[in-house]
Amino acid sequence: MAALVYDSESDRVILFGGTRTRNSTSRETWAYDYNTDTWTQMKGQGPAKHLGTAMAYDAESDRVILFGGFDFDSYQNFQDTWVYDYNTDTWTQMKPDNSPPGQNAHAMTYDPDSDRIILWGGYTKTPDPSNVVSLDSSVWAYDYNTNTWEQKVSSSAPGPRLDHALVYDANAGMVLMYGGSDRPSWTGQMTNFRDLLTYNVKSNSWESIPEPNPFPGTLSRFAMVYIPDTDQFIVFGGQVGGGLENYTNQTWIYDLNTNTWAEVTREP
Repeated sequence: MAALVYDSESDRVILFGGTRTRNSTSRETWAYDYNTDTWTQMKGQGPAKHLGTAMAYDAESDRVILFGGFDFDSYQNFQDTWVYDYNTDTWTQMKPDNSPPGQNAHAMTYDPDSDRIILWGGYTKTPDPSNVVSLDSSVWAYDYNTNTWEQKVSSSAPGPRLDHALVYDANAGMVLMYGGSDRPSWTGQMTNFRDLLTYNVKSNSWESIPEPNPFPGTLSRFAMVYIPDTDQFIVFGGQVGGGLENYTNQTWIYDLNTNTWAEVTREP
């Protein structure tokens, strides 16, 4: 459950956190250089005990933005905003006046047109076995320059969920959201989603994309990235059913222009 983003200014993949055991989370920051195929552990340590956090890279400000997470010790969600600067190898807590509710298992991406970090979904209540959890269905937009979060409520928003993917399509100028799951309680059976939607930040509107054939199907807890050179998305892995053992190693490529999926799985 580590968070991973690409820092285009430094040409490094930045990794933060992760879980060693159920009650042990890492504060380490690592940078990966594809050109030399090397990982470097950075000296800067991020916030403690942040499980299920989300990160996105703000290209205009050259900063990695982190929000939220879950603390196993207190069984509470974090409501904090942190910024990582690779050049100075430092983490800074921003402390804006207003923030999204404390949450985890949410998703974030950066919209360069509006120069905002876009956050959507996730747990907003403590995932305690005795409690029913709630999920957030509001879009939140973060402006690093003014250190402000803005809530954007839309009547066209999809149902709330967690463990989904939120990725920006530079060619279409849209945020793409796929999959995820809904769980009525921390111990309840989850339902995975199979829908694909676009989000327009300027009009604050969601639009559902017709389901093509073939496609990955219901999926949560997967990885999804946008490739600018080909104007396509790559999806890897994920949970395909309600049980924790139901995972896939499939790789898919999606083209928004033609609304087509192609499986390109290669066995190791």
